Amino acid sequence: MDRKLAKSAKERSVSVEVEARELLWGAVPQRLGDNRKSWFAHCAHVLGWKVRRVRAVWNQEARVTVEEMRQLENLQQRAEEREKERHELRALVQSYRQSAALDERASERAARLDGAGARPVGPHQGRFDFLDDAGE
Repeated sequence: MDRKLAKSAKERSVSVEVEARELLWGAVPQRLGDNRKSWFAHCAHVLGWKVRRVRAVWNQEARVTVEEMRQLENLQQRAEEREKERHELRALVQSYRQSAALDERASERAARLDGAGARPVGPHQGRFDFLDDAGE
């Protein structure tokens, strides 16, 4: 019985450590050009931890406290919110680009029609064309 309790306690601590590692990875995104060592330093700066502590959490060597887990969870949540906002902004930019392209095409078409000597469509179209040619 004691072995089962010890085994389940050990499994729980490992799962917390694995979860902490996953939260660390999701909470602090890797910057362009970061290797693992520089990413550890960046994580330490963002979290306010020492680099050795970040490395220990990453390598699952340290026991993670409740406060550290909460800090990682909050940081993960903020990262997800930022990613959601980034996605919404990309959608808005894409929508704006599409509407700007449509506006540009419409103005080009109107300019072509105006520049090509197009005459307004009306009930007398073509009947008084000789008046336009006589004045030239």
